[in-house]
Amino acid sequence: MLTPRSFILLAAADDEVVLQAPWYFDCSNHPEWSRFRERFAAFRKLFASAKDNQQEVILHMQEILAEANDLGRRYEPTFVKYASDWSVFHLCSPERLGEVPEDLQQNFCFYGFATVQWLGVFGNQHFANVPGMAEWANNAWGFLNDASKFNAMHFLESSGWHVKMVEMAKALSTKFVGSSGYRVSRDAALPSALRIPQLVVRRSPVHTRFPDVRRLKAVAISYHTALLREPLSFWQHMLSHLFEVEAILHILDATAKTPEDVARLHNHCRFIGGAWCGSDERLLQLNELFEEVVLDCHTGDHKARHHFLRSAQEYHDRFVRLMGNDPELRSADFFMCGEPVLFCRLLAHFGRPVIGYISTPISVYVRAEDRSEWYQQFYEMALDERHIFAATTPLFAEWVAYGTGISLPVIRPMCTYTEATYWPKRAQEVLLLRTVSLFWDTECVLNYFAQVYADSSATAALRFRESASLSEKDRMGYSTFSEFLAAVIYPYSPSQFWFYELYAMGVPIYMPSRDTLPLYVSQDYSVCPDFEGSRPGHAPHRVHPHSPFDTDDWAAMTYWAAFTDYLTLPHISHFDSVPSLLKQLAAADHQKISHSMQRAHMEHLGVAMSFWSQALELIASLRGVPRTVSGTEQMAGDLDASDEHRDLSTRQPSGGSPARADGAHRLANDGETRQDHPHEYHFDLDGANKASHQGKYVGGSHWWVKLRRTASDPEVKVWSRDCCTETYGHVLFFLLGNSTEIDRAAECASLKVPSNVQVSTICPGRGDYLFVEARPYVGFDYTDSSVAVLMLPEVRVLSRD
Repeated sequence: MLTPRSFILLAAADDEVVLQAPWYFDCSNHPEWSRFRERFAAFRKLFASAKDNQQEVILHMQEILAEANDLGRRYEPTFVKYASDWSVFHLCSPERLGEVPEDLQQNFCFYGFATVQWLGVFGNQHFANVPGMAEWANNAWGFLNDASKFNAMHFLESSGWHVKMVEMAKALSTKFVGSSGYRVSRDAALPSALRIPQLVVRRSPVHTRFPDVRRLKAVAISYHTALLREPLSFWQHMLSHLFEVEAILHILDATAKTPEDVARLHNHCRFIGGAWCGSDERLLQLNELFEEVVLDCHTGDHKARHHFLRSAQEYHDRFVRLMGNDPELRSADFFMCGEPVLFCRLLAHFGRPVIGYISTPISVYVRAEDRSEWYQQFYEMALDERHIFAATTPLFAEWVAYGTGISLPVIRPMCTYTEATYWPKRAQEVLLLRTVSLFWDTECVLNYFAQVYADSSATAALRFRESASLSEKDRMGYSTFSEFLAAVIYPYSPSQFWFYELYAMGVPIYMPSRDTLPLYVSQDYSVCPDFEGSRPGHAPHRVHPHSPFDTDDWAAMTYWAAFTDYLTLPHISHFDSVPSLLKQLAAADHQKISHSMQRAHMEHLGVAMSFWSQALELIASLRGVPRTVSGTEQMAGDLDASDEHRDLSTRQPSGGSPARADGAHRLANDGETRQDHPHEYHFDLDGANKASHQGKYVGGSHWWVKLRRTASDPEVKVWSRDCCTETYGHVLFFLLGNSTEIDRAAECASLKVPSNVQVSTICPGRGDYLFVEARPYVGFDYTDSSVAVLMLPEVRVLSRD
């Protein structure tokens, strides 16, 4: 029986850290495989460096291919015998090694056998005419394709065998043309279809219990708990001052027969005590229409299965028969759907607004025969101003564009429900996110290398903890997860909510290298060709050059991987191998990384705030839900609610001439239209006088605001002070510019402004900043014509495009 080998640090070039791989990786316990590994390394070095002596290279290539073919032929039975045996999982554990068959320990060399198969593909590229070479390559392609679907190849870079995962991927590609450098960026502005006509504001009694809050009732149905939890918790945490959403949730599962099954099957339920995981037994009757199908993209012993509806129309009709007259659903102001997106069509039956939050292909659960009609229905729903769709990641937004031609906003998950922030109390522990492990015990392997690294550098060893191995108490809530030094994620799908949850908490994240990520994200069922589809008359390849469901083409895989947030979000660390990971963990300033992540997260938070507030505002207006206004606002006069949809200035950054302590710049665009002191920006004349060499300030004053976006010919509304406009001669000037420097701005309008009025004007021009200026001498009835003191209760800049 074998025992774990002693820890050894190998010499490396420059500052690269190379650690002795465990015996079950490099097969150093097996003389034949060990000798072949050394010969293979020498061959790779010769192949890379030899330029002139091609005959020598060919001779060595023939020798190494012959040796590989012999080893592969002799040890193939051993590989076939143990490739799907759970005993492989225990090779890393000294405590469980006694349970591992002796034959597996002695003769099973996984990465050596993988290298042999890669050589078969490699050899076929150069010696295709050699008898048997094509057959070898074809068998090798099947083996590598099957092995790449799970975590068997995760540690290839760290195995001691001189072949890289990217080389394996290229061997799998049937039409490799090179990796793409394409990157995408997308604004999260609402589609133009969501712009609504002017609204009429209705007054509420001043004694209303919750002034300025609109109440909406939502019914949400999905097969994905987190997809519903994300926007609902965001509204509770961030928009409760504007909207109170009463939500009724129904979580489904294609395999569930009872509500108890749903709570047991959905992991997110455990974080919230099942409070959000209700399910109506009538809805579970829809599961009778599902048929389990083996997907084409997974071959070999491990076949992925997925549920498809035998008829999308029958699914719709049964839902209407079961729930069409349900009083709870009929009383809803709006509906929410996530997975499958097809459920959005079912909910549209009630004629109310529908919010769809998309994190899967829209073809999920829809069989190929129904897909074309469903894509057209989705297209029409997305353009209907009652309905609002958004994608969780750029990738899913581009998938929708590829299949339908609809461009959706990207609203990333903000995960406000975690209520936790990075606090690395477990300074020597690294969280390993649970992954699909059908081969190596990843936690054990990482801890092996961590001990080797610690022994070689005379430091304390890091300890990797798989999330699933934490106690039930630690897994309740998120505070425990925020206490780890960092987190390692071997992704198994294009998007995982855990990724966003860790990012929101500011936990530093380490992931495999950018070059190899396409292999990881292509493991998920969602990229299978079974989900290919497009809207009738739409040309997908005019939107994107590759199909997102082509996992046989390395160019397509790298192209689509570039849209994942694993690559688009900043401050994610990537590693080529386990030694590289350990080196980065030892050297990184994790507090600095966390702070950078949190700054980036705040930017996305602002986008989400803007989008969701607009979405709920639209729904409230369509449902005729009034916006209550306070008594003081009523005294100032009714405001046009359409301002909210055109507003470019409220609560935006502002500045200008020095302000009095009781008259800050922000008071002129805080949304409050009271016109008495101190609800105003007020130029600090006393301060200006003290700063003047003559002891008396002579000149004007101004105020500026940075607009939400570039404005073209905007409308400007001004609320004047309830007195004292003679301090600036009853005239204001307006300018547009592209910086805070008023001298570089262009004048676009002027207004006579009496006291205690609301006036407006159009400001012809284009700019990112609007200025309001008070000037001496040019007005009338000045208090002092040599100085213009600006007092500005409120300014509102409104788009007209």
